[in-house]
Amino acid sequence: MPMPRILMIDDDADEQGLFAETVEELGFPEKIKLHFCSNGLESFTLLEHTCPPPFDLILLDMNMPLMNGVEFLKKTYPRLADFTTELMGFSTTNNPDIISEFKAYGASRFVTKPSDLKK
Repeated sequence: MPMPRILMIDDDADEQGLFAETVEELGFPEKIKLHFCSNGLESFTLLEHTCPPPFDLILLDMNMPLMNGVEFLKKTYPRLADFTTELMGFSTTNNPDIISEFKAYGASRFVTKPSDLKK
């Protein structure tokens, strides 16, 4: 079985590090290929000419500079919809309109993350 490939798109370096640490603590660092981008535009550029997409799972933050999560989905959805890439949105917002928009553009799941990890 090929190594799962995950792209995390999040402008918060601390969150990227926390995700990488979690994968490592769970014992998966040798079994999962992680890639990080800091905004939707960087990710779009990475995926624009790659067919099929090189990731099995894309974790996508809502609030980012240059291109937010919804803008990224609107640009990539027609192409990603033809492949088995799983899309999951996450944000501190629990606004149902934003969650619906994420799902309308291909995100199968949306997780509302805590605004403070200490809670």
